[in-house]
Amino acid sequence: MVGPVLVFGRPKRPRGWLYIERCDICFREAAKFCGGMAMLPEDGPTTNPILALSRDHARGARVGRHVHSRAQLIFLLTGAMRIGLDDRVFSVPPGQAAFLPGGVPHAADYTERSAVRVAYLDPAAFPDLPRETAVLPLGGLLRELVLRAIALDPVAPWNAADARAMQVLADEICRARDLAPGLALGRDPRLRRVTEALVADPADRRSLPDWAATAAVAERTLARLFLRETGLSFARWRTRLQIARARESLAAGRPVTQIAYDLGYASPSAFTAMFTRETGQPPHLSRATLPGAEDGSPSFSLPEIPRG
Repeated sequence: MVGPVLVFGRPKRPRGWLYIERCDICFREAAKFCGGMAMLPEDGPTTNPILALSRDHARGARVGRHVHSRAQLIFLLTGAMRIGLDDRVFSVPPGQAAFLPGGVPHAADYTERSAVRVAYLDPAAFPDLPRETAVLPLGGLLRELVLRAIALDPVAPWNAADARAMQVLADEICRARDLAPGLALGRDPRLRRVTEALVADPADRRSLPDWAATAAVAERTLARLFLRETGLSFARWRTRLQIARARESLAAGRPVTQIAYDLGYASPSAFTAMFTRETGQPPHLSRATLPGAEDGSPSFSLPEIPRG
């Protein structure tokens, strides 16, 4: 039996649709109707191939596991976002965007107060969209096209100028390069016990033998599981996790000293040495820049195109 579709936000309310506010209770209730995952706004009242929305999230907000029927491009103007898939997790700082094909279950955590912009694209209208999840550079053109899409009426048909602009939006996604595959969590339950614990607390400094004892597995077996299922050694995997968390905190403007201690380092100098070795530059030079700077694109606004 198919239950009602849950729609978040406040667009025009067609008869028969259920509107509720986003919170953990929403997702528990959604599970009763949608097989354990909520269906989000792109399943709402729009006949256009792209629906774009803006929303704000408080620090510590979590959007539980859910799925979209459309492909999704999501980015931040400010804040810090972490997206979790079934098998991996990745951070999306300002200046980058996450692309998720339709039908991919995921959750999102906002570790800082965040201004979110998101576009949902109908894959039937844009068949060349990527088929894999990716983190993309957010150039000025792509960002401004999404902002333009947000300003469009979600119900009214597009005029010719809007249709051309939205096709360019899809084209920009197709040509963008994937910046990072994310951090694999592995599938073996013994490995997942370790990786999920470290994702929850990157400051945990336990050694591989300690984690092996916690997971009730031999140390060599755990080492092989890391290499086989994540492609990284235990030490490299943990370093990648700490780099990702450090970049989230740098983007939020936190002091390097606080970041170092939050990640379990004995001193800021030890953290700075690790960060510089891994990224090629010290933390104070890695703070978030204007969106689009990652791919060298300038920040600009699209000119108004006459309608009609």
